[in-house]
Amino acid sequence: SQHKRTDLPRELGQPIGDTLGIPYEDMLHESDRAVALLHLGRLVAGEAEDFKLECRASHRDGNPIWVLASAALLRSEITGRPLYTIIQVIDIERQKRAELALAKSESRWNFALESARHGVWDFDVSTGEMFYSRVWRRMRGIGDDEYVDPTQDKWLARVHPDDVPHVQAALAKRDDNEDGYIEFEFRERHRDGHWLWLYSRGKVVETDSEGNPLRVVGTDTDISQRKAAEAALAEEKERLRVTLEAIADGVISTDAAGNVTFMNPVAETMTAWTESSALGRPVSEIFVIKSEATGLPGTDPVA
Repeated sequence: SQHKRTDLPRELGQPIGDTLGIPYEDMLHESDRAVALLHLGRLVAGEAEDFKLECRASHRDGNPIWVLASAALLRSEITGRPLYTIIQVIDIERQKRAELALAKSESRWNFALESARHGVWDFDVSTGEMFYSRVWRRMRGIGDDEYVDPTQDKWLARVHPDDVPHVQAALAKRDDNEDGYIEFEFRERHRDGHWLWLYSRGKVVETDSEGNPLRVVGTDTDISQRKAAEAALAEEKERLRVTLEAIADGVISTDAAGNVTFMNPVAETMTAWTESSALGRPVSEIFVIKSEATGLPGTDPVA
């Protein structure tokens, strides 16, 4: 099978006259030569009448170039024997470069999301189908290939009962928001039985002509450690508050600007200010210091 006449020489930067009689395989880049010849062999052997193949051909400058090759067998009308192989070639180098750039971009975002431990979900409202990323599954103890029922009822069955009402309210709010954005925190049961604290963010990325959502994409982040730290801090603050309220000394606390943020009962008795009335006021107004000798205002220790 020798080259007779196609547009392949122009695509490869070769004058047509210089390529007549050159074996077809010589125009194929070594990376894809074996695959292309396999398809061509099946065509000539009568195992197929045509084929399409994306492959790399050798350009005149020595570099490979991506082409879409469509081949068909031309047979004799009398004997049915194959006479010619007709090959049409389309330059798809730009298309392949765009696909490669898109693949790199998607890979970059995927690595970034996985590194940040963000589990991605993608909901097709029209079909009811849901995509769950690997991180989304693993944070819940679900296998990478395991089927997950995408219906809302099945999901809410895994949500902590105390969180179901505000999760439903958040989902309803999504449809009312002009930008279709929602974010909320909730607990969901892990496969091993413990509760996960999750921070979920989502946005409507596609709507129909009437503005109804067709596709919603979002991420879930495991915030269990943060919630545990917040609970421990709240417990410590409560313990400190109880201690300060129980001691016999008057205690007044202020912020960096010198405004009252806390008073225990002894301090209320000493100053004749209730904590609720004193909160937010300058401490110099609540705790007035005067010199015993002169009766003049003393220096504000907080200032």
